[in-house]
Amino acid sequence: MKDPNTQEPRGFAFIIFKDKDAYINATSTPQTIKGRRIECKPALSKQKAKMKSSDEKGKKLFIGGLSLDTTEDELIQYFQVFGDIYKAYLIYDKNTNTSRGFGFVEFRNFTSAEKVVKEGTHFIKGKEIECKTILQKNELEVLSSKKVVKVKGQGQKQCNADDFIKATTKTEDIKTEDTIKNTES
Repeated sequence: MKDPNTQEPRGFAFIIFKDKDAYINATSTPQTIKGRRIECKPALSKQKAKMKSSDEKGKKLFIGGLSLDTTEDELIQYFQVFGDIYKAYLIYDKNTNTSRGFGFVEFRNFTSAEKVVKEGTHFIKGKEIECKTILQKNELEVLSSKKVVKVKGQGQKQCNADDFIKATTKTEDIKTEDTIKNTES
């Protein structure tokens, strides 16, 4: 698919298979084009995509802080002790095709992902990594609209942007060295 205005590739395509075996092979095994790993998955209507997205919630984990030489096989090998893995993959730099040091693991059930998160500290290749549950787009929008404000004598308070504007008009309540930061969890 190309952008209609710039004619630049948009990074995805649609393929129609002549037989079911070719389709199953393409969607069930890792594929590469020009040395880059690609993800082959069935095209879904918007409604089915939303249902699939909500089904993924709680099963899919962000895995960060990986050493740049960690392989997808090592990722799978480490996390398979927590449960049956649907898929696991690393994110690569599109120019150099080297790992960016993070990836994703999606389990077939929620309890496996919960075990990983509850265990807390994890190490792969001697390096501590972070494991976080993936949030859906609408959950991220809610979090990004909230701020944490330090109010003198009252500790931290969470508020939306409008409340923050009201709070900052009372300058005697806010220390000048206090910072505002996006809520991360």
